[in-house]
Amino acid sequence: MLTESILVCISNPIHAEKLIQRGKALAEAFDGECLVLFVSTKAYDEMDFNQLQTKYLFESLAEKYSVPLITRNTDAKNIATAIAETALEKNTTQIVLGQSIQTKVELWTKEPIINNLLSKITGIDIHIVEVTRDFHYESPSYERGINAHLVEENGHYALSFDCLTATNLKGVFFKEQATDFSNGFFVIASPNELKVVRIREGFARMEEVMANTNS
Repeated sequence: MLTESILVCISNPIHAEKLIQRGKALAEAFDGECLVLFVSTKAYDEMDFNQLQTKYLFESLAEKYSVPLITRNTDAKNIATAIAETALEKNTTQIVLGQSIQTKVELWTKEPIINNLLSKITGIDIHIVEVTRDFHYESPSYERGINAHLVEENGHYALSFDCLTATNLKGVFFKEQATDFSNGFFVIASPNELKVVRIREGFARMEEVMANTNS
């Protein structure tokens, strides 16, 4: 007997939980499995702080609903291709997508992703969930991330952009705008989550770094 496999595609934090709930309900109704797909158009080291927070939110939602999260990177023109490839790899039988009602101008100038997707897959049911036209507006409070390290010295950790030894903590630093000091956040990528350490005038507190690296 064929096991139903539901692939939920998410992109907007405002609608992500609603789509996951729909996918979980379908999986339970068909006694199948639910997978969540996030297609990112930014590589990890190209993301700004808000985009990393979005990725972390999706990881948290996947954990909340006990569903595997698949993340794929591609450019904006190939999102449908990434979805189709993932669906085939995971033997998907049903896909859940969110789509807002398009204006006449959008219908003339922008092909819905559903049309592009239908041309790439066969034998897979697609569920369209109507969502609002609300967007997740990113805060301009932080500059784009810069690869950096935290170097242990004199009971604290100093932010460094040129000390690239393997013993230091590697991450991405997001500097607050409208400040002349190195204030912001240092993001450490662990296997299962993003860990964030506060940076004040170029330094991080020892206890905060240890709490984020030993858990």
